Amino acid sequence: MSVNTSLSSSYNFYHEMHNCLNTTVGALNITAFTITNILLLLPLYILVLYLGLQRWRQQRSGTTMSHFDAFTYHMVFMELISVLGSCLCCWGVHTNRRLVMMVAIYLSAIPMFGQMLFHNLTCVERYLAVVHPVTYRSLKEARGIRMRNVIIGCVWLLCVVRSVMSVNTSLLPSALSSSFNFYHEVHNCLNTTVSTTHITAFTITSILLLLPLYILVLYLGLQRWRQQRSGTTMSHSDVFTYHMVFIELISVLGSCLSCWGVHTDRLLVMMVGTCLSVINSIGQMLFHILTCVERYLAVVHPVTYRSLKEARGIRMRNASNMSDNSSSSSIVQFNYHFSNCFGSRTSNFIFTAFTVTNILLLLPLFVIILHLVHQRWRQQRSASASDSDFIAYHMVVMETIYSTGSVFYCIGAYVDLRKMMIVASHVVFITYCGQILFHTLTCVEHYLAVVHPITFMRLRKASGVTIRNVTIGSIWLLGFAEMCILVLNQVNYVILLYFGQQALSLTTISFCSFAVIRVLKRPGPGEGGGDRDRVDQSKKRAFNTIMAILLPLLVRFGGNIVCAGIYCSKYVSDRCVVIYSCFWFCLPSSLVSPLLLLHRAGKLPRCRTDTETGQRSS
Repeated sequence: MSVNTSLSSSYNFYHEMHNCLNTTVGALNITAFTITNILLLLPLYILVLYLGLQRWRQQRSGTTMSHFDAFTYHMVFMELISVLGSCLCCWGVHTNRRLVMMVAIYLSAIPMFGQMLFHNLTCVERYLAVVHPVTYRSLKEARGIRMRNVIIGCVWLLCVVRSVMSVNTSLLPSALSSSFNFYHEVHNCLNTTVSTTHITAFTITSILLLLPLYILVLYLGLQRWRQQRSGTTMSHSDVFTYHMVFIELISVLGSCLSCWGVHTDRLLVMMVGTCLSVINSIGQMLFHILTCVERYLAVVHPVTYRSLKEARGIRMRNASNMSDNSSSSSIVQFNYHFSNCFGSRTSNFIFTAFTVTNILLLLPLFVIILHLVHQRWRQQRSASASDSDFIAYHMVVMETIYSTGSVFYCIGAYVDLRKMMIVASHVVFITYCGQILFHTLTCVEHYLAVVHPITFMRLRKASGVTIRNVTIGSIWLLGFAEMCILVLNQVNYVILLYFGQQALSLTTISFCSFAVIRVLKRPGPGEGGGDRDRVDQSKKRAFNTIMAILLPLLVRFGGNIVCAGIYCSKYVSDRCVVIYSCFWFCLPSSLVSPLLLLHRAGKLPRCRTDTETGQRSS
């Protein structure tokens, strides 16, 4: 089935959008809007990005950035996404390319919801600064910065979730899907002459007005970062502004893709552009809300605001940024390669057995870990977790999401709810690809601790924490990106990416293992007597940890290779059974991270025995 047929039959929303844009009025409207957006907004966005880059070069520490500036930067990013979506939409309308129009519609839809939220945040931030100045000043410290970052991340994630639930009509009831067909309307509108002119004008305006401003803001942010790379002194407002600019850039990209898809009559491009535009529409509002909240705390609650400018507030702000960014993404089409297996009783029985086993083995471990984390937090709230524990916490969260998706998939299979199975498959696939990457990070962390201890100690400071957080965030985003690629029916690319990812992870873990073995065989400088025994024990523990991760990954990778070979065989009649059997090879690797975390915490019986023996010997 062709892409156009699949999209028009499954997602009437984009078909309607294409029909609207193909009309004369629709094309003219989108072109005029794009030109106006580029002329008016793009220069402002570029200027804001340039100023942010200059500030960042002058003082790279992010604690001095106000919440208002952070919200503004995020808003600018979101607006850039909107401008890009307008440009693509205008291009797609005039070239009659549906793919470009589809991409542009995605990009343009992203900032719709986020803009309102960021405006609300800005108002709240101003409210706190005026009405509650003591709380506002307290929120300008590390705690307030963490809160700001968490809120910004939530705004981004909310945009993605909102886009998935609103754009993907397969998640909606049949009555709602038949009555409101978003893409079908957009496609019809963009195919008109007026709509094509409108999206083209809007895209040009966004590029001319907003893109220079976004580039300028990003340049300023880069300058600040080069001058002082520690992000703790960056104000909340600057952080929000940078994220806002990034969202706006995505919107500009979506506009360009939509314009391209309209002019080239490429439905897929129009769909992608629309998804990118939706990210901007959602994220802009959320970042404005964050900015308002930051201003509100600065004025009304200055004490709280100053306390939130410390490390904990920065973590909260970053989490908010990630949440808003994720929710800004749009997913239009779900076409998993194993979607035909939804009705297979044998496959559903295999997956149900796997889910039950997974819950019985992992759920008690997750409960213990969450209890342990809560105890640590109550004992010392300001203490930062080690890299291994921090990675393990994310791994536990991913495994929890994985188990939750599996449970809902089984429920949907036995009550015959295909939509629930589709949503659960989204959730399962996001975490399925990210598990091995977290294992790789753990091995690299132990490798640096043993082979490069000086570098390891240096990375435990602020710069290392930033690198760790960025890497973990990239893993989560990579999971969403792989899901989006699969949603667009690019199964071959997903398979190549998945196996390439596994091969790279196994190569990295194997290298770390051999490097640690080599270090174990030769004494290091200053290792003598009792110190030599203590250092050897530390190296052996690191080696055992790496091997404990490597062996389950070998089982997982080997099992997937075997299943892939059997699946490609022409003698196999039921390929669905082969696909669902692959999940069983992932079970050992899922047990590694929680067990290692409990091992380091001394919560396993063997760990207590070893600890008591070491204390008696010393």
